[in-house]
Amino acid sequence: MKRARIETPEKDVYRFTFEADAQELENAVQTVYLRSRNQIQIPGFEKGQADRAAIEKEKGSSVFWYDAINDCMAAEIPDLVEQAVAELGLEPVTETAYELLYASTEKGFGVTATLVNAPAITLERYTGFTARCKPNPLGEHDVDRFIQRRRMMLAKKVEQSGPAEKGMTAVLDYEGLLDGVAFTGGKAEGQPIELGSGRMIPGFEEGILGYCPGEEFEIHVTFPNTYPEQELAGKPVVFRAKLTELYLRKIPELDDAFAKQAGGVDTLDAYKEQVRLKLEDLRVENAMNRARTDIVRQLGKYSTGSLPDLLTEDAYQAQLEQLRQQLAMVRKPLEDYLAETRTTMEQLSHRLRTAAEEQARVHLALLKVAKLEGLEPTETEVDAEIARQSERLGCTPEEYAQQNERRTVQHSLCAMRAADFVVEHSTIVREN
Repeated sequence: MKRARIETPEKDVYRFTFEADAQELENAVQTVYLRSRNQIQIPGFEKGQADRAAIEKEKGSSVFWYDAINDCMAAEIPDLVEQAVAELGLEPVTETAYELLYASTEKGFGVTATLVNAPAITLERYTGFTARCKPNPLGEHDVDRFIQRRRMMLAKKVEQSGPAEKGMTAVLDYEGLLDGVAFTGGKAEGQPIELGSGRMIPGFEEGILGYCPGEEFEIHVTFPNTYPEQELAGKPVVFRAKLTELYLRKIPELDDAFAKQAGGVDTLDAYKEQVRLKLEDLRVENAMNRARTDIVRQLGKYSTGSLPDLLTEDAYQAQLEQLRQQLAMVRKPLEDYLAETRTTMEQLSHRLRTAAEEQARVHLALLKVAKLEGLEPTETEVDAEIARQSERLGCTPEEYAQQNERRTVQHSLCAMRAADFVVEHSTIVREN
């Protein structure tokens, strides 16, 4: 591949175009074919026996292109981007965004790689801020609520032979069908469902009542019109289900024996005091975190300089997607959220864009503080952070690096260290 051109669609935004000729695409396609042919079965051939021409005739001439282009990009473009960054003396502050421009057997393919260079911002100050640390008061029933949750966690399962009744927990294997066809997200195995909790779509829990473990049955329900997945909203579906387990949860008595099990203390009164102190410490910790956040936000307000639209747009889209995911978790459409909060989409967009610009400005300010104060991590420290994050996510460092640019890990460490520095050189006033 080769770099074809460099564009700057707006100040501090760089777009590189890379091109691969027809032969490079052909070589990559052939490599993918050889790698994957043993897993492909088409009519008239044993699995793995079809040649490339037969596969492309059956599945389309571009069947191998997606993997081929991705292979080329992964192998070459990151290094080409880094070469361009070094040549131009850039300091990117975003991950590289890729876009396929074209692909054909005659021309090969072209790709753009877009990134934002660090804008010129000025920090009027980055120390000496003040924030209040005022813990929220402990509510009258907070200790009781915590203890009740702990009792539920320590509840024992008591197997039931059936039939299923409200208050029991049913464990189901099921698959949902819309017009006889399985739909995405409608299948589960070993799914525990508390009957009568109302957490499933209307009619689902009721459809389990009366059955015994080992029985198979169908549940006929209609998705609500407000269901977030539009292809399912208002549609009647059938769930084919099998009840694999049925049990009651035996909650421990609220006595000294429970106190010893839950907190390692001899009496219930001692456990309540233990919980109260724990909640008090948690409230102080939360208040300190709010104060830290306040100080870092003040840093952003003391930074000046224009930001590229692309930088704030990316942050805005991230904020909007986060909101959508939060609403999806409680099965609430965005339209219902807007109605409940008496907010228009224009008002929501303005609020999120304002927050996105603040977020971007704070991040840039922290990166500058890290540079000014010599807080940037070494390569060894970046390697250690990649290893730590990959272990946390259950993947290899190589797999983690494929999904996260090294520069992003470096910037994350810079931001954390700079935030600690700014807070340490500011004042948090503790209030009771």
